[in-house]
Amino acid sequence: MLGVVFDGVSNTVHYQLSNPLGDSYYRFQIPLDAKSDDRDNVTPDSIRRLMLNGRAILREQQTALEELCERLTQ
Repeated sequence: MLGVVFDGVSNTVHYQLSNPLGDSYYRFQIPLDAKSDDRDNVTPDSIRRLMLNGRAILREQQTALEELCERLTQ
């Protein structure tokens, strides 16, 4: 139930955009752990975790990111 409360709007937007836009829609997101979810936590440890999450997105979704960059530069 908590997943619906916290992620419901995000999942709905994803569904509503991905259907009409098809392969022109890109979403780059990874789940944040409870420690990273605190948006005003600017401790060095929190910033390090967010940077690791950003690197994970680059690594895990490299093909989609490269495809998007190619589309944007055409």
